[in-house]
Amino acid sequence: RLSTKALQSTSPEEAAMVLTDTIAGGKAAHDTARRAMYQALDEQYKVPVTLPAMKTQSEVTMVQGMLRRTAPVKSAAPAPATPPSPILGPTGQPAREAVLPRAVESEPLTFDRAADLRSQLMAKGREPGDPVVRRQAKLLAKSMDEQMELAATQSGDPAFLEDWRAASAFAKEGKRTFDNKFVANLMSDATIAERFGEQLAGTGGAEMARKIRLVKQALDYAKTVKPGLQTEDALDSVRAGWFQTKILKAEATGELKGQTLLTQLNAPQTQRTMRELFEPEQHQAIMDFAHTAQIASRKPEGGGQMVVQLMQPGAAMTGVTLAVTGTAPLSGA
Repeated sequence: RLSTKALQSTSPEEAAMVLTDTIAGGKAAHDTARRAMYQALDEQYKVPVTLPAMKTQSEVTMVQGMLRRTAPVKSAAPAPATPPSPILGPTGQPAREAVLPRAVESEPLTFDRAADLRSQLMAKGREPGDPVVRRQAKLLAKSMDEQMELAATQSGDPAFLEDWRAASAFAKEGKRTFDNKFVANLMSDATIAERFGEQLAGTGGAEMARKIRLVKQALDYAKTVKPGLQTEDALDSVRAGWFQTKILKAEATGELKGQTLLTQLNAPQTQRTMRELFEPEQHQAIMDFAHTAQIASRKPEGGGQMVVQLMQPGAAMTGVTLAVTGTAPLSGA
């Protein structure tokens, strides 16, 4: 009988959770490094950032809550060179006494706090809920980014401008990698991660290929900001879980149906998923195994036993190892 053994026992759903936890570790490391860069700018140069103008009371309330959550005991920034942007009072008109606490309203933000506010606004813009609030948050995040750039360019200090550009480039690279809608939702919602695992084990296609690309990009970047992160282990876990699922689907009463496996893998959508998920040599090794299994499953009884092995988590998955041993009978395809 032709049998199979996948040394990786993690289900696709569990593997997806490991994957998202790993990406989250990279994002946390990026956030820490980004904040340290902005804090260094504030300590060395003390360039103030002015809040953007807000048009509605709901915008003021939103920003007020975010700033209160991260309000410092004492502001490190000097008084602004220009008056702060107008903030609406209860009547909806610019008021001398703003709705925000005076310590926040009357003094500009440091770059660290401005970046933190921008991050909170971007996160708010991704949350489910009132589409008007989400749109307001996204526009304010964009305005906050523009205010930071304006403060940097108007500082007149070439050294500060150079350091700010480095910090800004680092922050934006992390934003592109970790804050795209799919990856951000994957990290924030366990049910989405589990559903991704289920979908990954399905037929695949263009949308799944796109998601795999985004995940691999996030893992690659996470590794650059946190070199000790076991990103390859996480990806290998997903690869092995995916292949194990295909093997199980091709088994009947414990016997691998070689033709069934080959038909599954040859489906155009499955091939597209494989090209994104596996390295070329891994892809080829799996197809070689499927072809061998299809041929072996047509042999008469006594032909031997075939074992497929996927490397366990923590080891590089270099391909599929085939071994023909014993005298167990083979099943027909």
